[in-house]
Amino acid sequence: MEKNELIAWENKCIQEESPECTSACPLHVDAKLFLKEVQKGDWDAAYKVLNRTMPFAGLLGRICDRPCEKRCKREAVGGPIAIGALERLCVEKFAGKKRVQPLPRKNHRIAVLGAGLAGVTAAWDLLKKGFAVSIFEPGDRLGGSLWDMPEQLLPREVITEELSVLQTLMADIRLGINLDNALFAQVCEEYEAVVLDRDSLHGVDISLKLDEDGLIAIDPATGTTEKDGVFAGGGTRVRGSFSPVMETLEGRKPALSIERLMQKVGLGFGRENEGPRSSRLYTSLEGIDPLPRVVPADAIKGYSEEEARMEAARCIQCECMECVKKCLFMERYKRYPKKYAREIFNNERILLGAAHQYNVFTNSCSACGLCETICPNDFSMRDLCLEARRTMVEQKFMPPSFHEFALQDMAFSNSALFTLCRHEPGKTESAWLYFPSCQLCGTAPGEVVSSYRYLQDRLSGGVGVLLHCCGAPAFWAGRGDLFEEALDKIRASWVELGKPRIITACPTCLNIFREHLPEVKLVSLWEILLEIGIPDSSCLHGTAGSIVGVVDPCATRHDPVEQKTFAGFLRLSACKSRNCP
Repeated sequence: MEKNELIAWENKCIQEESPECTSACPLHVDAKLFLKEVQKGDWDAAYKVLNRTMPFAGLLGRICDRPCEKRCKREAVGGPIAIGALERLCVEKFAGKKRVQPLPRKNHRIAVLGAGLAGVTAAWDLLKKGFAVSIFEPGDRLGGSLWDMPEQLLPREVITEELSVLQTLMADIRLGINLDNALFAQVCEEYEAVVLDRDSLHGVDISLKLDEDGLIAIDPATGTTEKDGVFAGGGTRVRGSFSPVMETLEGRKPALSIERLMQKVGLGFGRENEGPRSSRLYTSLEGIDPLPRVVPADAIKGYSEEEARMEAARCIQCECMECVKKCLFMERYKRYPKKYAREIFNNERILLGAAHQYNVFTNSCSACGLCETICPNDFSMRDLCLEARRTMVEQKFMPPSFHEFALQDMAFSNSALFTLCRHEPGKTESAWLYFPSCQLCGTAPGEVVSSYRYLQDRLSGGVGVLLHCCGAPAFWAGRGDLFEEALDKIRASWVELGKPRIITACPTCLNIFREHLPEVKLVSLWEILLEIGIPDSSCLHGTAGSIVGVVDPCATRHDPVEQKTFAGFLRLSACKSRNCP
């Protein structure tokens, strides 16, 4: 497997996709993990989850506008989790001065004009990465419109405390500055890059193109303006829908662009997943009880710790794992397909087949195809394992013991002791060719003889017979050489008998021939029996009301015609056993 093939395989498995709540969050806060820690009552760990991706977590945790809740999967079974209220309780309990470790100082000077939420976010991100940052703010304090929010929602001391981290990071903070075109021209000369807070600079003339809302025009993906080295973000308040988390994202984008600019790499490459995005993660709600949201006993104070834990426990911890739940093979190894693909790649390319535990699970897949049927994204462990087996055989890493019995059985079925190819006795032509399969011959030879005689009696044009293995064991073992050899012999026998239509009793043989011998005309034995009638000896001998168990072979899972035919065969057999007219 090449690296690009691994990436394609890994991309098919959606288990590691972020859940809807995290995908909806502009900052991609891991709400799933946050709720898991809250449920355990580990508030310190829960706060660390917020602080990992949320700048000024003690501040934003109080005013977050909760876009995550709108896409919470719990909505359909009891209502969304109260993530916003739980975040607030968490930061009220644990927010405060935290140790900040910036990267070593870089020799790059960046100016931030305007210290609204977008501006201070840009400064925070740049300072943490080691840039020297100067903040220019016309007011006498940082935070801009944050000070206009209700104090009950956002206490003033919280704003001061949270933004004081900028001083800790050694930002050069200049308050009471007149933000005009002259200052803008000056900082463009003195600094390597400039970030403009569009909220703070709304209405200020700095000679840059404006958009339809009167805000400085930017590239929404990177925050770039028409002037090289000048970036901007923010302005949701001006547009009439102030969103703290979107405003924070608007400050984060230009900061990342500046970092890339200094590194001399593309500003827009690989940024399609920034901000709110869709999620491919599938989460089944089957069997999930519709638990309603926990209502706090004190509506003013909000959740108590115990109530918060109960509410967090409603989180269904979204994941897919559908194939692992239903496939005995994957359940046995307790891993999902993306991890299998990575382990197989490592075994092939790095470990050179030495990791025998990987050889075991690669060869343990029965290739039934159930996983692909269940997977919302059609991941086929069958195809992955078969490809890995072929590679192991080619590179001589395949331990011979894994498939030895099946290959020996196949060798016997293709030997002179078993094979038979001939026209119907007394005839020189065959319109039909009965291929009963090696397994039916080995387990019920009497049924092969009786069914062949019945076909001879009911079908005209001659019914030849071909006893052989279709090559499936070699295909499953990754032995392409043996598989092609078996197919070549079957093809030659078919041509020798005049290319008759093949009747097979085995759905696996039917699938093998369909895929690898497309030139052959095929029909199943069950379909033929529906057309020509069922012999009396095949009736179901039971009384009316008898229960019949039907096993649907894996090979017919995607063959509705074969399923319908076999079901019709059973109905007809049951009817005949009750002497129906």
